[in-house]
Amino acid sequence: MGKCITDRLQPGMALASDLVTPDGRVMLPAGAELTHNIIRACKIWGISEADIAGHEPGASPEEQPGPSTENDEEYKRLAARRFALTNTRHPAVRALALHFLENARSTLTPKQAEDLARSYEAPDEPQAAVPAPCSLKDVLSGEIRLACLPSTFSEISEALKNPRSSAAYVAEIISNDVSLAAKLLRMVNSPFYGFPGTIDTLSRAVTIVGTNQLTSLALGISVISVFRDIPERHLNLTDFWLHSITCGAVARLLATQLGMGNDERFFVAGLMHDIGRLMLLRNQPEMALDLFLRATSARVPLAELERRLWGWDHAELGAALLKEWKLPGFLEAMTRHHHNPGAAPNPLEAGVLHVAEFTAHAVGAGASGSPYVPPLDEGAWDRLGISSNDLSEIAAQAVRQADQVMAAFFHES
Repeated sequence: MGKCITDRLQPGMALASDLVTPDGRVMLPAGAELTHNIIRACKIWGISEADIAGHEPGASPEEQPGPSTENDEEYKRLAARRFALTNTRHPAVRALALHFLENARSTLTPKQAEDLARSYEAPDEPQAAVPAPCSLKDVLSGEIRLACLPSTFSEISEALKNPRSSAAYVAEIISNDVSLAAKLLRMVNSPFYGFPGTIDTLSRAVTIVGTNQLTSLALGISVISVFRDIPERHLNLTDFWLHSITCGAVARLLATQLGMGNDERFFVAGLMHDIGRLMLLRNQPEMALDLFLRATSARVPLAELERRLWGWDHAELGAALLKEWKLPGFLEAMTRHHHNPGAAPNPLEAGVLHVAEFTAHAVGAGASGSPYVPPLDEGAWDRLGISSNDLSEIAAQAVRQADQVMAAFFHES
């Protein structure tokens, strides 16, 4: 017997042990046979794998290629370069490397895969000298001067920190910003939540979704509106927010699986985790772009190179801004430690965000500046206590959810 991920379950398979939902409810006893309806229910309930009688666990990504093509080496070369900074022997890394490889085969031509693989090669000409680094304080003060927060931002932040905030009060605050209110209603009516029937008022949305949860979402959407002026030549903002939203969707699903309360805050943490990178691009664009080129040619993670050159990284910068904006402490802490979760006040929460960011990079959802998948902190992974099959299923579900959220957030009226 062996574990089989939900996407590979087939009708007629027999269970070697009880089929259990993430909250511990026995859905089907050992010995029962799977049907189409049961497999569909597994996906709805978030069951990532089942223990199947007579099933042999899958081989490694290297031994389980997707459909072979005449130019398969181009896809493998691209995957090898993209995952060059990771420990590909780790089961979670291998599972997502396989996910990326299969997706590349289905979405890229061999020529496109070859061109992308070449983008990892170091330039022939020497690079210019690194611009004199600014201090974190200088960049932060510049960002505070530039940032134009929505008028409702501080009220939303205060409501999130106040446990006595009522649903009616939160709905009233949000309704003062027509654009924000419209985005939130599109969000709660999207398949991301899957509520039956239409939720047509903010007061009902707050009641159904939860005061803290919807307030967290409002906060995240408000932050997106602050960074609309990054030039396209510096960073494609659609790709950036797709990466951030996918990270948030993975974090939310991980938090749900681990039974953590108010999982919406993990979605918002994912949304904000790389806000420091946007600050750098707006305040010190040449310095940030120089860093992107150097990190690619030197084959080092962006955050590590930032610390080498400047003594601080984008995670520290983003956390400092969130503190200046007086956002809740859990958002500041998770942002600050998403590259070093073991040093966080709550290593498990920071570990959720770290694994979520790794996953978003690994599946190739959007981009945030570096073409490389960053290393996975194996201690953070171990603290989560999930399987690589769990992560593969969560990744696939998060990619679908990210598309739904992008449609809700960036819908053109």
